Amino acid sequence: MNAKMVIAPANVESFKSIFNSINTIVDTITFECYPDRVEINTLDKSKTTFISCVMDSGYFDEYICDEPDRFNIDTTEFRKIIKSCKDDLSLEFDNEYIHIHSTTKRFKLYQVNDDLASPKPPSLDYVARFTIPFKHLKEVVKDIELFSKDITVKASKILVTFTCGGTAGEYCDTCTVDG
Repeated sequence: MNAKMVIAPANVESFKSIFNSINTIVDTITFECYPDRVEINTLDKSKTTFISCVMDSGYFDEYICDEPDRFNIDTTEFRKIIKSCKDDLSLEFDNEYIHIHSTTKRFKLYQVNDDLASPKPPSLDYVARFTIPFKHLKEVVKDIELFSKDITVKASKILVTFTCGGTAGEYCDTCTVDG
């Protein structure tokens, strides 16, 4: 075994959701395991969408990785398997397989041969940085959920504007910010 992770019961559904979402964009991913975290960095086929997911060791009930290693998987097959696991989930990686276990199920999934290096996040300069009171942000999200699942955020030097539109109507809110 090169790496082992037991997903905390409270995180099983979010773990499944991560891979359900990733599977809609890419066919393969690389788990980059480090002693303190797991990183998943991937690009879609057109190389326009960068996906990065980092789960620190605290995300798991048990996490073992003595030295950095990489494991490539087919996201479609992986998603199908973890979808069938209900309340608990553990993964063990060796040089050939990914062993996927739940209470009553055991799967072995071949790793995908992928010699390409995992992409790294682009270096971005964030031009706008501001502070919004959490209470206000919470209220905005609650109101936006009435109309839409998407939020558009625009920022100027002194204002942040939240907007959305749906089939039932539109919403707009502005907030003065500390920059």
